[in-house]
Amino acid sequence: MKLKNPIAFLQSLMLTLLFSQSVTIISADDSQWRFTTPEQIISVGDIHGDFNAFVSIMKKANLIDSDNDWIGGKKHFVNTGDFLDRGPDSRKVMDLFMKIEQQAAKVGGKIHVLLGNHEAMVLTGDRRYVAKKEYATYINEDLVSDRQKAYRSYLSIYGLDDNQQSQNKFNSLHPPGFFGLHAEFKDSGYYGKWLKDKPFMIIINQKVFTHGGLSKTVGELGLEGINDKLNREMNDYAKLWYKFIEDGFFLHSFQRNELLAISNALIKGRIKKDRFTNKRFIKKVKRFLKLTDSVVSKPESPLWYRGTALCHQFSEEPMVNKVLKQLNASSAYLGHNVTNSREVESRFNARVFLQDTGMFKLAYGGQASLVVHNITHNAHRVQVLDADHGIHDIKEQLPRIWRRPYGMTNEQLENFLLTAQVVESEEVDEGITKPIKLTLKKGNRTIYAVYKSIDTNPSLERKNKWPHDGNNSDRYNHEMAAYELNKMLGLDIIPPTVVRSYKAKKGIFQFWISNAINRSKMITDKVTYAGSCSKSSQMALMKIFDALIYNDDRNTGNVLFQQDEWQIWLIDHTRAFVAKSKIPKVLKWNKLTLSNSFRKSLENLDEQLLKKRLSKYLHKRQISYLIKRKNKILARL
Repeated sequence: MKLKNPIAFLQSLMLTLLFSQSVTIISADDSQWRFTTPEQIISVGDIHGDFNAFVSIMKKANLIDSDNDWIGGKKHFVNTGDFLDRGPDSRKVMDLFMKIEQQAAKVGGKIHVLLGNHEAMVLTGDRRYVAKKEYATYINEDLVSDRQKAYRSYLSIYGLDDNQQSQNKFNSLHPPGFFGLHAEFKDSGYYGKWLKDKPFMIIINQKVFTHGGLSKTVGELGLEGINDKLNREMNDYAKLWYKFIEDGFFLHSFQRNELLAISNALIKGRIKKDRFTNKRFIKKVKRFLKLTDSVVSKPESPLWYRGTALCHQFSEEPMVNKVLKQLNASSAYLGHNVTNSREVESRFNARVFLQDTGMFKLAYGGQASLVVHNITHNAHRVQVLDADHGIHDIKEQLPRIWRRPYGMTNEQLENFLLTAQVVESEEVDEGITKPIKLTLKKGNRTIYAVYKSIDTNPSLERKNKWPHDGNNSDRYNHEMAAYELNKMLGLDIIPPTVVRSYKAKKGIFQFWISNAINRSKMITDKVTYAGSCSKSSQMALMKIFDALIYNDDRNTGNVLFQQDEWQIWLIDHTRAFVAKSKIPKVLKWNKLTLSNSFRKSLENLDEQLLKKRLSKYLHKRQISYLIKRKNKILARL
């Protein structure tokens, strides 16, 4: 056949091929994990083997009947992972999921079971959190031959004799049912086969459902990268781990450090057994080592990331907005982090919902909860159905969440600081303001506070004229002003503070942050920051606040990080609130960003409000210049 215009034909053919390839890429991209439905969506967080609590709330929502059969029709039901571990009845939970998956599919409904970090751990051999009662449910699958083979490997690798002591130690590491569970979670096992291809994340009606959070890595990987690349890496790791156990290279009980040590020892030629030193086996070990560094098990993984749930909303908000945009989503529903209230809560103006309410009461003291997504008149309404209160609206968290003593609110802490009895005192070595650490007791509760009384310019706030030395003032009142302003902004990065006398001298009592380390000590002791929350983002909040209050006395000694969750705390503001309109020279503007929520809080600081809240601590001139600096910050950032 002779073509009239071969060039045009080739161009047309290339376009056709390109288009067909692009269509294939799109259809194979993330569509299998992205859904749209006009039906009700119901989601649940961490179950952790509490079968009875889970079944009870499912019945309360009319999703299953008295025989635990699906009656939810075409509804979409989502579990965001962590149904395994801790509790005794994880197996029952899986059996229920497997049953209602099939039942829902037959009537047009959909059960979405996602993997959490605990499912990934069990699949890849990390079984530290499997309860003994849970192991016991696999006794029927626990083959004597598997236990005997594992025991021989155990004796061989550790060079032990077969005696009662060795048997007791082995049995304590491998309780009854251990090897049955091990077999069932292999990729060819009953539960392993079902679990291994479950997704880490899905999107329904532009709502993201995942276990951990929305890290920078999550946005970069995208839905397809998360569910394809990470899932493949997890399964490749699991296959090699199982194989190396069967080969006698690993033991079932090896922890991560032991897995790495023996693998590296082989690579470095320290292991001489012929069956392990051939090139093919070594190649697999190298692959295994590479997989130990997979994102799946890292803090930024969608299974592990805690920043979305725990970090200050002012600093985390830009990340949340960016990742949601990258995922083409409007909101996210997460598990992994038990809320302090043990109720479902929202963050970031109802763009993120925290679903883990500590259902397994024995471990977390929480309750079973379901998040109910309704569509009425083209509007989406999200509510919660929980065991304690029934159906109700979801409360928005404060911008900053931290573990207050005895679950007290800031107001309750302030009252405690004002009224509790001082039972002990000691001088604090650090600082030039000569602070005193106090032990306060009220009823059966004890907390610690720091007391300061320095005031180089008494009654400054009541003077008509601004004194010539006003900008050199060193005052405890400035600590109160900083705390109040921090509250007005919703920052909550200064510990609760009150005005109170001690030994007939007026000063401030400020809540003592336990388990905290200042940046000076971090530097001298070479302590590495280990938090989920971005250190630089937290420091940016500090810099903007310091600019607002004109605090050029910030140093490494008065910036603290609480070491459990590495959240920032600011102390020592006695020299702040200089009456200048300019910004302190120490502040560097490069790379500073102002989130929408922080900007809105700053914009809401009007003169009338500031005078009402701060005039008892600051001179009117200080408040006037505070407003000028606020306006400069808003214009600059």
